[in-house]
Amino acid sequence: MTDINFIELAEYCQRRYKEEKNSDNKKYISTLFVAITKEGEIIPSTTPHILKDAELCILLHRSTYKNNNYWWDSLQFEFINSNGVILDRFDDKFKLVAGSYNVKENRLELSLKYKENSIYSFSENWENSIIKVWKLYLMLKDIKTYEEIKLITDLYQKDEKILELENQIEDFKFSNYLLEQERNQYKSLLDEIKQIVG
Repeated sequence: MTDINFIELAEYCQRRYKEEKNSDNKKYISTLFVAITKEGEIIPSTTPHILKDAELCILLHRSTYKNNNYWWDSLQFEFINSNGVILDRFDDKFKLVAGSYNVKENRLELSLKYKENSIYSFSENWENSIIKVWKLYLMLKDIKTYEEIKLITDLYQKDEKILELENQIEDFKFSNYLLEQERNQYKSLLDEIKQIVG
């Protein structure tokens, strides 16, 4: 276990971010604290207590700001490494760029970038998405060429899509099962009514 007090560092980052966003046209909303343990477990939380046994830490600060009479959400990413250094990137090659707002789809996006190339984007559901991003980063961090990185990222996204479709199929099968059970109950009830009437 490291001697770095991640709770103290994360709370410092949160306070600093709150102070930056404290004005009439900027407002702090929340911080997502993500602990990464020595064993590789990734634990997201809205409170910093989970950082007690962390080896690494990811912070996602969320705020809102006013522009042209509309309020827009914004995110800022921070990474605290095992030496307690607060960074705006995972390493020299990879960073998480936060705060892109997709006006067309009315959603806030984050992108994992390799150098200046966006390789993986996601929006909302930050707790699950940050876990996926960290797993993807671990796969890519030692890869040397952009072509290999792009290929692995494409395969990762396809695998995600397959899992999503499998889950939808399971949900559909379960819904179908429930509907069949309901139909059988109504059929049984109808048979009983026929016997009573007939």
